[in-house]
Parts: sequence; structure tokens; C-alpha cells
Amino acid sequence: MLYVTQESLPEGNYREVGFMQRQVVDIDIRRVVTEYQAQILEDEQGKRFVADFPDGVNSAVQYGNGVKAHAVYLSQYQLLPYKRIEEYFTDQLGIPLSSGTLVRFNQQAAELLEQTGATDKIDAALKSAALLDRLREYEDDTLRFMENSHIPFTNNQGENDIRMTKVQQKISGCFRSMKGAQTFCTVRGYLSSCRKQDVSASEALTLLFKNQLPHIFDIKAAE
Repeated sequence: MLYVTQESLPEGNYREVGFMQRQVVDIDIRRVVTEYQAQILEDEQGKRFVADFPDGVNSAVQYGNGVKAHAVYLSQYQLLPYKRIEEYFTDQLGIPLSSGTLVRFNQQAAELLEQTGATDKIDAALKSAALLDRLREYEDDTLRFMENSHIPFTNNQGENDIRMTKVQQKISGCFRSMKGAQTFCTVRGYLSSCRKQDVSASEALTLLFKNQLPHIFDIKAAE
């Protein structure tokens, strides 16, 4: 709270009638390190017993879920090249990440999507979509499909989603392996599905690395 310096006011009686508000919006970019210290007990024979660390804390130094989610967000959603992501984490956060580490983060995201069943739910929703049923009628007749005015084949949502794979290639170069391409499609498909259900990419990835899924997967498969 800021208060008027009453000594500077003209003589008279004053009463408080409220406050004028002004806001300053800023950001604080920093890394957060949480250290766990496990007690060690030793019996008379020299045998040691160490307290349990929290689940997932397996190494002397490791990256947390926030780092992983943010890195995958920049890579798979914002389509930044690995080199630029490395520079960003080093310069802005003081966290050195290698390209190999970024690749592992992306692969872990794809693996979690398989484990949580997210990919199966998305696949099931797509297979039951009315538009896909219509497209199947033309899968053996490409020419008829191209000429039929009832089937959207313009700059529609489906084309935009597929186009992201090509955009990624143009920005970062060709995929280094088939697994890399599959990883991108899996993660990007999940993020695209979440965005269509008004779940932000950041929230979707934060939940994923906690081995959870957004609420939309509890109600119905994402469309």
C-alpha cells in the first residue's frame, strides 16, 4: 500500500475514500533447485541404512518435470531447433542441456502417451469421427475424392495439423530417424488434440510428465 505524505498536504481535514490501482506485469526467469538429504544411520557392525528418496529422484543431479515439459513445449509445439533450445536454457535459465537430452525428453513424452493410453483414446476418437467415415468411402478412388465438392480439401484443420510435420522439417531439417518422426507425430497429435479441447500445450505437457492426463480424457477421447 502507498500512503499520502500528509505533511505535504495543505491544512485541513481529510478522510480516506479509496485507492488508485496500477499494476506492473513482469516475469522472473530462473531455475529452481530442490535438494533432498537422506539420513544415513550406521549400526554397531558398520552396516548403513539410508532413508528413502522421493519417487523419481534416482540420481545425484537430474532434471525435473518442469524442465522436461518446457523443453518439449519449445521443441514439439513451438518447433524451435535443438540448438536454439540449448542456448535458451543456458542463457536464460542457467541450465545446460544437450541435444541428446532434448531428444530423450521428447521420446519420454511419447512413451508416456503410450503408457497412459492417450494415443489409443485419440485414435479411437478419430476412427469414430463422421468425417473419417466419409473419407473411407473414397480411399480407393483418389480422383473421385479430389473432384467431390462435399469433401473439404482446402486449408482446413486437418491439413493444418498434417502440415506441422513439414514445417518442423523446414525449420529443423529432416528428421534424423523414423523414430524421431514418430515421436514428433505422437507428441504433436496429443498437443493438437488438447488445444482443440481448450487445454493449453503447457498444461498438457506438465500433466503428462506427472504421468497424468487432462480432464478431457476422463470424459471422452480428444477429437
